[in-house]
Amino acid sequence: MNTLEKKAFIKKNLDNVNEPFLEEVYQKMISFLEGSLLEESEEDIEKGNLTSHDILKKEVHQWRKTR
Repeated sequence: MNTLEKKAFIKKNLDNVNEPFLEEVYQKMISFLEGSLLEESEEDIEKGNLTSHDILKKEVHQWRKTR
């Protein structure tokens, strides 16, 4: 079964699993995603892909206008 088939199978059968199993899968996904974000951040730091404080403030200001 390829990745797309696995995703479709999971989506199709999600309503059929019990809460403890769903919680276990949820916790594993959170752990994996947090780890991948940390790795991505470390790579950005090593490569010098950083956002300055001023740029970040401008982005936040623009974001607030869209709310």
